[in-house]
Amino acid sequence: MAAAAADGCFGPAEVPIGLERASDATIPEKAVGKAGEGRLCRAEAYRTKVPIPVTRVWDAANPDSRLGRWWGPTKARGPVAEYRRTYAICAEWSALDRTVACTVKPGALVIVGTSQSAKCNDGTVYPASAVVHLFVPDPAASLVDCSPGEAFP
Repeated sequence: MAAAAADGCFGPAEVPIGLERASDATIPEKAVGKAGEGRLCRAEAYRTKVPIPVTRVWDAANPDSRLGRWWGPTKARGPVAEYRRTYAICAEWSALDRTVACTVKPGALVIVGTSQSAKCNDGTVYPASAVVHLFVPDPAASLVDCSPGEAFP
């Protein structure tokens, strides 16, 4: 694994195939976090040139979170504790008990970056990593062909 820069961030992120830089786009403030806040550590805006498959693990107790803004470019794999470490997701943010797969349609804006560190309420600290996240600013307009979802892991 590559070493972190002086700011603790890894990067640049390995960009999934089918994206082109969107230099005219603004990166939403909610996409990037400071150390300990989770989110992205470093980020770049892209537009999809082709359909891009993405997956998300979410909390069944909050059905509105099924098609949220945070996605991964690869199939979600368990166990839950490992997934939390990989993507720096605190237990208070999500139970991570369901998964869904969708496609980001061509022309959609996505923000790609590496994972920021997260400090959780229970004292758990997940370090920043080179793991790639995709932040989809407008999931309702950008995601198509979503699976009904299934239990995770």
